[in-house]
Amino acid sequence: MAIITHRQRLKLAINHQEPDRVPLDFGTGGNTSPTPEVYSQLAKIYQVQAPIQYVPHMMRLAQVDEIILQALEIDTRPIYMNPVSIGIRPCTEPGFFYDEWGVKWREFDLGGVIYRE
Repeated sequence: MAIITHRQRLKLAINHQEPDRVPLDFGTGGNTSPTPEVYSQLAKIYQVQAPIQYVPHMMRLAQVDEIILQALEIDTRPIYMNPVSIGIRPCTEPGFFYDEWGVKWREFDLGGVIYRE
């Protein structure tokens, strides 16, 4: 089979045709984006110096740098919706905060691992 682009590989798979290999997805959302702790280790391996950028929602996930996506031959790229720039709003309840969409979140620190719900 001839060498195909990432886009062609993904289109073939979506159209139920057989690409040269299974398309790879990493960093496009909640199921495939790494936590900041994992991403910082990955960034060290690939010598990415840029500071961690977060996925623009409150799931504590890191955006994967293009250098890593290319090195791993990842076929997909994320598309993000950007909310208005009002930032995180404080909340009077301890352990809670509002995100830029106005959604109320609770944050748990379980010994260095932070969860949000």
